[in-house]
Amino acid sequence: MKEINYKFVDGTNKTIKVDEKFYKNYEEIETQTKKIERKETRRQISLSSFIEKGIEFEDKDSYIEENFIKQETKEEIINAIRQLNKKQQDLVYQVFYLNKSLSEVAREKNISKSTITQQMQHIYKKMKDFLKKF
Repeated sequence: MKEINYKFVDGTNKTIKVDEKFYKNYEEIETQTKKIERKETRRQISLSSFIEKGIEFEDKDSYIEENFIKQETKEEIINAIRQLNKKQQDLVYQVFYLNKSLSEVAREKNISKSTITQQMQHIYKKMKDFLKKF
């Protein structure tokens, strides 16, 4: 017969007599538990040392929030573009989606670059006014 000393949460101790087989199982479980606790302690110490050195890890949840904000912003911009007339929408499409320069657009439309620049300024103002509402 072997004895196992057990300490309860309230601080009291109890000695229990057990057979050899039970004692071996108990010791094996205790050894595994100590290894796990040691490994966890090492991991915590490692993380703490990174934090002390100013190294932080990415928060995956922040991407969810950033993506939501980007999606909301994208929808607001699309709604602002919808407030423009067809001619203005076409100009936005050519400049921002087809990546044409203002000079290219002016040449294609057979008008001056300054006219295109003025139209773009008017578009910016109109969109800015619309987006201020949100």
